[in-house]
Amino acid sequence: YCTRNDVPDDGFVDITEWLQSLEVEVVTYSLTRPDVEGACFITSDSKVIAMYNPNGRLSRTKSGRRSTLAHELSHLIFDSKKASALGQVDFRNPGNSHIEKRANAFAAELLLPRSTVLAESRAGKITADALKRLCRKYKVSRTIAWHQAENQDLDII
Repeated sequence: YCTRNDVPDDGFVDITEWLQSLEVEVVTYSLTRPDVEGACFITSDSKVIAMYNPNGRLSRTKSGRRSTLAHELSHLIFDSKKASALGQVDFRNPGNSHIEKRANAFAAELLLPRSTVLAESRAGKITADALKRLCRKYKVSRTIAWHQAENQDLDII
C-alpha cells in the first residue's frame, strides 16, 4: 500500500487515483438509503472494489466522497481479512464501533494530516479562516478540519 511518503509535495491526496493505482476499482452505486455512504469488498475472483453512494448524507458532496473513499481504503488495509468488518453495517449506530472510528480517523489523517493543521496554528490557536483555507486546499469537509484541530488540542478562534 501507499505511505504518507507517496503523497505529492503539496500534500493533496487524490484518493480515487490512489485507489486505482492499488488496482482498486472505484464504483458509484446509487442507493436510496442516505445513511449508507460507501462500502468495499473483495469479489470471489479477487477483484477489489470501493464504492460510494452519491445519495449518501456525506457522499453527495465531493469532500464527502473523498472521505468515504479514504474510509473504505482503511477497511481494505486493516479489515480485509475479517469478513464481518466488511460485511456488516449497524444502521442504528454505524459510527460507534472501534473499526468505524479507526476508519474515520485514518481517512481524516490521510486527507488532512494533523501536522498540517498544527503548522497553520500559532500559540495553541488556529483561526476559522485558516481552517477554511485548509478545507479548500485539501478538499475536505469542515467537520474533518475542525476535528483535526480539536485532536491537536487547538483552540479555534
